[in-house]
Amino acid sequence: MVLLPVLSPEQGEALLAKTLARARSAAEPGERTGALSMLLPHLAPETRAATVTDILASPSRLDQHVLARLAPHITAVQLEEALKDALFTPSNSRVIHLAELTGRLPAQERAVWSAETLEVAKVVGTPTAMATGRTALLPTLPAAQRAAGARQALNLLRSAASDPNALRRRLLPHLSVDDRREAAAEWFSEPGRLLYADQSVLAQVIAYLPPNVPREAVRQWLADDEWVRVHDLSVLGPRLPEDVHEEVLAALADADEDASVPTLFISLVPYLPDRLIGDALAAGRALEDAALRAPALSALVPRLPAEQRTVVALEACEAARACAWQPLLPEAMPQMRAGIPDGLAERADEALTVIRTVRDAWERAEACCVLLSVLPERERVAVLAEALDCLARVDWDMRAEKLVKLVPYLDRASLDTALVLASDDTDLATALLARAMDEHGCSPQRFVALVRRLVSRTSQDRALTVITDNLARLTSVAGEHGRAELTRAVDDVLTWWP
Repeated sequence: MVLLPVLSPEQGEALLAKTLARARSAAEPGERTGALSMLLPHLAPETRAATVTDILASPSRLDQHVLARLAPHITAVQLEEALKDALFTPSNSRVIHLAELTGRLPAQERAVWSAETLEVAKVVGTPTAMATGRTALLPTLPAAQRAAGARQALNLLRSAASDPNALRRRLLPHLSVDDRREAAAEWFSEPGRLLYADQSVLAQVIAYLPPNVPREAVRQWLADDEWVRVHDLSVLGPRLPEDVHEEVLAALADADEDASVPTLFISLVPYLPDRLIGDALAAGRALEDAALRAPALSALVPRLPAEQRTVVALEACEAARACAWQPLLPEAMPQMRAGIPDGLAERADEALTVIRTVRDAWERAEACCVLLSVLPERERVAVLAEALDCLARVDWDMRAEKLVKLVPYLDRASLDTALVLASDDTDLATALLARAMDEHGCSPQRFVALVRRLVSRTSQDRALTVITDNLARLTSVAGEHGRAELTRAVDDVLTWWP
């Protein structure tokens, strides 16, 4: 059809007739209606009318693209009839978005949208979609029926092909104790799985795991001595017996500069038995590598008796200053704050001086983020400006992680700078919007402008997530009518532009 404008009328008519014949001969009904609908604007009135009749009589359900092309050439009654049985290209993504949207609606509206989510899930037909649909429906069920419904969703989840962590988080609160225990045994049947687990999911089921599983997971970490994806295993701390903590301390004493044991040790420090604190301090002080000694000692400061805290905090600070990777100084400071509250401002100045000597912009930004967490508000301005300047020099796709950490410290003036630097990330967008409205109380007009600015430069999928995550804030700006319109708009986008 692209050639029609450059062909002579005779050549165009011949090409159109040939293309129409080929479209009508297509064996697959969906392919046939799609091809015929694209020809409609170019056909003569009589031929177009016959082709419209042909499309409407198709045995296959019409998708939204065919309906959009068909709409200008049929009556309102015909369009209404076609819409009743239309296929709106259902997908797992649409089901997941509808489920997220449903969870943010007022209780009186959830039943309708949960039912809609489940209907779309049934059309999709995949285990992931069905589990998502049934989970979305759970809050609307009577309490007596909820556990049975959750069990149905759990059974579907067993066959799901995609990453189920988000779905697990939504489903777990509705499961019975017996089903949680069963799910925990399935999801974490091998101790090694705990080393790569979603920590929010693990926290909900850790109590139902056999006592040996957390113990063996830590021992596997110690035996492999490898950097695993999850570096914070604090959720396991309360479930570990004393002998495992002793094994971690023994491994810490033998750790070299490439070992991951200090990371494990730091995450478990809050749960160390009191009788081991002295041994832990001795093990931390004995570490020859300053890059290991600094975070180990700083993690111990809050667990020490008051009379020891200042001394150990200063030891951690000196170790951090001796590190080849100097940003360890501010990294240690949140823990050291427990030991030197009165001298913190002076140490912060030292830290900032050290940070400015670091050449790599990413490392400087990381250090500034940590330093901001221990500074009083009046002293943050210079560090915040420095951090934003560092991030301006970092690759676009690497900024989001650090910007999210900076958001709690952004004042009104720096918020605009952060928006300019903001990369395409839904968590960052929501954090910035929350800061603008919840902390700075920006005007409705400015808030809407911020939303439009953030969603206009991202993908449809992420834009919908930003709108859904901030539905309550948008409702406070636009009112209940605006919320209803936004809800319908999200559903329309998912329906017509999947």
